[in-house]
Amino acid sequence: MELHYTVYPACDVITRSAVLLNEGDTVQVERLMSMQLDMPFGGAAVTSFHGAWGREMNRHTAALPVGKLVLESRTGCSSNRVNPFFMVHSPDANEASGSVYGFNLIYSGNHYAAAEVNAYGKTRIVSGIQPEGFRWLLEKDGRFETPEAVMTYSENGFTGQSQNMHRFVRRHIVRGVWRDRPRPVLLNSWEACYFNINEKSLVSMARSAKDLGVELLVMDDGWFGERDNDRCSLGDFDIQRQPLCRRRGQRLRQDAYRLRYSARGLAVRHLGRAGDGQHRQPPLPQAPRLGDGDPRQAPFGGQNTARARPR
Repeated sequence: MELHYTVYPACDVITRSAVLLNEGDTVQVERLMSMQLDMPFGGAAVTSFHGAWGREMNRHTAALPVGKLVLESRTGCSSNRVNPFFMVHSPDANEASGSVYGFNLIYSGNHYAAAEVNAYGKTRIVSGIQPEGFRWLLEKDGRFETPEAVMTYSENGFTGQSQNMHRFVRRHIVRGVWRDRPRPVLLNSWEACYFNINEKSLVSMARSAKDLGVELLVMDDGWFGERDNDRCSLGDFDIQRQPLCRRRGQRLRQDAYRLRYSARGLAVRHLGRAGDGQHRQPPLPQAPRLGDGDPRQAPFGGQNTARARPR
């Protein structure tokens, strides 16, 4: 077993992950947390974030004088229902003052976190892959690497903790050419058109948007399959050509939008979830069996592809 710690002094952040090396016969891994932290005090409060579609990140704070509090996802993704980020803090902490510990997990699948006060008034915190429903067959000479857990602390309340996390994400998680540059101003077609996607409305939006300085037009829902409402065609990868080209009977030319109407181009948003079976669906990639594939691709969804980068 190896424990990997990475320190980011400029962000006041430490990450931790665990690597299990198998030098013997095949073993079955059923639980392996990324992080465990023991605190020499009790009586803290735990703030977590819960919700659903359209009402994400509802804040909930619970006192933890005794017992155990579990925050977990078993839906196949980290999701908006239970966010893997949480805080453990003094009960009187506020935005500007108070001791606040922040935790997150760089993982998109089922996750588990718990804070427990033992009989001696000490608090133990763990975070990692959800053990329920998890199993990994680790063969001889194989290795299993857990996702990175992120830890930070601030005595300047919730704001100080948030600033630490923000610096860490901007410098070490966000990738690509836009990391340190202002993002393009974006216009999304959804609220203006909903499912009524056609060439006339898109061209009109693009022209007006350019005059206002908008740099990117996103064609949202309604362009694929027979997506005329929200009851069908999710996951259908066929372009719905007729509504896009009602005026001239030609297919939509993305390069025309890129050159004529937008400084940066046309982006197409595809809701890639499984369809409802009402229309023809392309075959979906087969999910890996337990014990197959990249160790960072756990069953029930998650991928740990966005590891933090030391700098």
